[in-house]
Amino acid sequence: MTSESSQNATESTVAPFRVATAPEQEKTVEVKQDRTSTQQGTADGLFVGYEIDNGVPYLVDYFGIKDTYKQDPEAYNEIDAVTQYLNELVTTGKLENSTKAVREKLKQLEKLSGVESTERVTMKLTRLNEYANFENKINEAKNNSAKWSR
Repeated sequence: MTSESSQNATESTVAPFRVATAPEQEKTVEVKQDRTSTQQGTADGLFVGYEIDNGVPYLVDYFGIKDTYKQDPEAYNEIDAVTQYLNELVTTGKLENSTKAVREKLKQLEKLSGVESTERVTMKLTRLNEYANFENKINEAKNNSAKWSR
């Protein structure tokens, strides 16, 4: 009996073996780029041809005035002038052809022309238009001086 009882005692004190478990697989999360239109424009679009793709100029989406612009586009003449100025910068290679670069340029122009964030959109557009006209006159003067200095 002693041998049986000692054998039972050793069997009960032996630790149970570990059960192998499959390693947890890493969960992969797909990140989709958001290309939705916001007040700041599309995430990764081209500036030249933006109006053809989206139906409105980039500045309309930038300022978030799509509904009012569609009702009366003639009320926003400044948009065409500023868009033409930005197109000129892109086509001459002074600015990258992306909405991100144009957005950064517009922020810079707003800061240079003294636009405040609390101003109405029409006042912002007027100031940006005047600054664009100023820049165009400066560039024209540079071109003329280079032309006549030869």
